[in-house]
Amino acid sequence: MTEQRTKSGVRARISQICLTVCLVMLLAGGCLLSAPGDYWPWFMYMSFVACVPLILGPRWYRLYGAIALTFASFLILGDIRAGAHWQEKMWRIKMAAQHLQKP
Repeated sequence: MTEQRTKSGVRARISQICLTVCLVMLLAGGCLLSAPGDYWPWFMYMSFVACVPLILGPRWYRLYGAIALTFASFLILGDIRAGAHWQEKMWRIKMAAQHLQKP
């Protein structure tokens, strides 16, 4: 019985640490300086960290892990979409500049 409590305590502690790391990564992700479309690897690593409490954690930590994973997934999709929009915008600017340079 004591061994089972120890295992669940360790799992809860690991889950708590991973959720804290996930929150820190989310806050640090807001400070990244790069073009849209370049953030998704950061959020992918965040989703990997969010999977640990989803697999190992007790009930509430699993719920928080699922919320963090869903949030990271939406951030990944949003960043990929923003990156496609950014590239299209840069392509239009490049084409307009080339058009102006032609005599």
